[in-house]
Amino acid sequence: MYPNIACSVSGCTDPVIGQCPGYKGSCGRYYCATHSAEKLCADCARQKLEDEIAQRTYEDYLQTAERLRRDLRWVGLPIVLGALLVFGLLGLGVGQSDVGVAVAIFYGGVIVASILVLMQQRKQEEVRLQEIRETKPAFPEFYRAWKKEKNKEALMTGLAIAGVIVAGTIAAAAESSSRERRVSEIEEGVRRAMR
Repeated sequence: MYPNIACSVSGCTDPVIGQCPGYKGSCGRYYCATHSAEKLCADCARQKLEDEIAQRTYEDYLQTAERLRRDLRWVGLPIVLGALLVFGLLGLGVGQSDVGVAVAIFYGGVIVASILVLMQQRKQEEVRLQEIRETKPAFPEFYRAWKKEKNKEALMTGLAIAGVIVAGTIAAAAESSSRERRVSEIEEGVRRAMR
């Protein structure tokens, strides 16, 4: 008990039982048994509870976003298999007479299938986002921001891999050129020695 000290809640006359250490920083307010939770004043306890709720909501939204993205990957599988079959057979039929045309038809089919898959995934994504919005109103905005961040990460990873491949190719070409130069120098030295 703290004599002659009042609870920090305006108008409260209950006896003070402690001083709040603070949540995410110092506080120093005094509190009574009615206006405290877990040795925190009412304001700090409310802030801690709000943060815990926000963290649980974030984790739930994150799990939902990952599950939605995983589910959407399989949406286009029938389209891809169908397109590969149709354009593969078409390319095989034409390929007996002209291989270049067969390859062009096959890659054209891959492009058409990719476009169809993307369209189907976006359509399914919007349907699923509307379904999820019924129970999680802010989820579509969260998902779009999360997806944008994931796409940025994937792009950076892809660029890093492409950079490594380009650097390796350049290094291999330089090594090959250097090796060819050394071989030609040795051959020239042998020719001079034989004269």
